[in-house]
Amino acid sequence: MVINKEVIKLCADNYISLEELVYLYTVFLNEDWEVQLSVASLTKIKRLGLIDDVDLTEAGLFLIASATSGAEHRPAVVERFEEFWTSYPTDDAVLGHQLSRKIKGSKQTAKKAYEAAVQMGATEESIIKGLKNQLDFLLSLPNRYTVNPLKFFKAPKRWLEEKEWEDFQGKEQIKQIIHHGAGLV
Repeated sequence: MVINKEVIKLCADNYISLEELVYLYTVFLNEDWEVQLSVASLTKIKRLGLIDDVDLTEAGLFLIASATSGAEHRPAVVERFEEFWTSYPTDDAVLGHQLSRKIKGSKQTAKKAYEAAVQMGATEESIIKGLKNQLDFLLSLPNRYTVNPLKFFKAPKRWLEEKEWEDFQGKEQIKQIIHHGAGLV
């Protein structure tokens, strides 16, 4: 496989980083079937069409590949983007802190990233729950009045691409973040 402008554009159009593409290609090239690939990874590989010479039945992945066929061109069904968008902070002016930067950015860019996250298997419920839990957590920190809790909050596109919602699904995960941040883990 040669990584050229066309491959880079294809990756960008399909929300796949070059690092991920090289990793997936290496797995298939070396036939390293000990690596467990997710349905989302297989869908990405099929959608790109760059690796056609791999027989998924050899890898014992036939059922997974069959389950993903046709899914690669099906658009993600997004019903709750507006709820996500209105829940997302516009800027970092909270709790009496002065505005130092806008957070939200482009709605269209955020929607594309949101759709990509849903298409790759995230549920809208978990994304919105994670956002609300993270904001509740940040706005309840003990030093929230002296240090702006949203100073380093990511723009929606980056927040979604980095799957930030996964860290804030439940109280146990939030406790681990607190203890890790305090050096207790």
